[in-house]
Amino acid sequence: MKQLTMRYKGFAFPVNPGEISLTLSRNIRTEAAAFRRVRVSDTGKCPCTVSGSGCFFGEDAEEQAYRLMTVFQSEGAAWLYAPSLPPMRMFFQSLQIYRSADKQCVQYRFSFTEATPLKQHTRQCRYTYVRENETLFDVANRTGIAVEELAQRNCVKDLFSLGEGDKLWLN
Repeated sequence: MKQLTMRYKGFAFPVNPGEISLTLSRNIRTEAAAFRRVRVSDTGKCPCTVSGSGCFFGEDAEEQAYRLMTVFQSEGAAWLYAPSLPPMRMFFQSLQIYRSADKQCVQYRFSFTEATPLKQHTRQCRYTYVRENETLFDVANRTGIAVEELAQRNCVKDLFSLGEGDKLWLN
């Protein structure tokens, strides 16, 4: 089976980077609760990052490095295809290029950050309306307000009893 060549915005790495790492993380919120307890909640996934390093070899090493710099300078997100990773829409976040004593080797380090859709925040409004098939969990995720806060502000006893068009107070 042929290994996938790393590609981004039309640039195909002549040789895959020697090191590629994927970093995944989550936002975890802690807040004080009654009786010296701490409440911990998962507020969502953070954009992942792909980073790594490698070398361009040969007489065209500097030309390859220049082409990669040109790709870095272009704006916007695009699909990153990397070995052992699923295709992801990424922003080219950082690039370091340095030359070793050997003129036929140009080393590089890179990092990409996942392009995530903007979360719709309606917290600036005083209220929101429940959309079709939404639960209180969905509204909390959409507005960035904890489920417990929404339930308390709106006297909601059953988290799944919301109907389309119900008005929920946010602050």
